[in-house]
Amino acid sequence: MTYAAAWRVRELLLVATCSLVLTGACTTSETGVIDLAVASAPKPPAPPTMMMMPKPDTMPCMHDMDCMKATPRCDPTLGLCVECAMDADCADPHRPVCDLRTEKCVACTADAGCPMAPMPPPKPPPP
Repeated sequence: MTYAAAWRVRELLLVATCSLVLTGACTTSETGVIDLAVASAPKPPAPPTMMMMPKPDTMPCMHDMDCMKATPRCDPTLGLCVECAMDADCADPHRPVCDLRTEKCVACTADAGCPMAPMPPPKPPPP
């Protein structure tokens, strides 16, 4: 190997080593050996914080006791907390019916079951 070729190999090794070190893609132990298995290992997940907690309507569950007050029932099929599973779960008199499609309390699920809205007063005739 010529002097120029040896110098080129040394340059390439130096560039490769520097790029690995600068990008944080490798680690060294006291022996000075780069352990790529440790460097490429996935980082552990961050511990949960209040910002990362799921919203009450997406809380995972197995039983009703796993759920919070806003969504007190557990849908075992979905594994998620829901607002209701039957009409008896809906205590709000303005939303007394459980819509089984959305598992939320609603005023009614069909026109026949909805209370009639009061008619607005008639508009006065134009002057």
